[in-house]
Amino acid sequence: MKKPNYLFLILFVIDLIILLGYGQAQEERLATYTYYRVCFYWFYFFSIAYFLGGYLFEQLLLHRSLIFMSPTVEKVLLILNLGFLIVYLAIAVLLTVHVFTDFLPLNIAGHLSYFIMSIFTKALFLFSALGLTLFVCLSSRKSRKESLSDSTL
Repeated sequence: MKKPNYLFLILFVIDLIILLGYGQAQEERLATYTYYRVCFYWFYFFSIAYFLGGYLFEQLLLHRSLIFMSPTVEKVLLILNLGFLIVYLAIAVLLTVHVFTDFLPLNIAGHLSYFIMSIFTKALFLFSALGLTLFVCLSSRKSRKESLSDSTL
């Protein structure tokens, strides 16, 4: 395993340890009717766990394989992957700040929270698919560079 893979594995384990406290955060939300702690689980920790889990699962499946992908397809997948993650994180940060400071108008906050909660309840597996495509793109790039260096020898 290389350094980025060890980093992803360490982050995945830390995230799983953090997710052990989700039940206590849910009990606090039900007792106090506040979303201060549970919003971090909904917005960040579950999606990070699925994303890193998908990346590490794909690494486990394709450990020794050589994947060659067209550079155009690879760039499109990386752009779509990063674009979705950036939009999701921007909305999650806005909603997190809104939970603590209440600065967004209620209709905008409602639409944004509906978007996040619909992903959380119905499409959380999407983060696994993003992790899978990220690993495929990165391994394709690595195997293409290795094949070019082998062919020049």
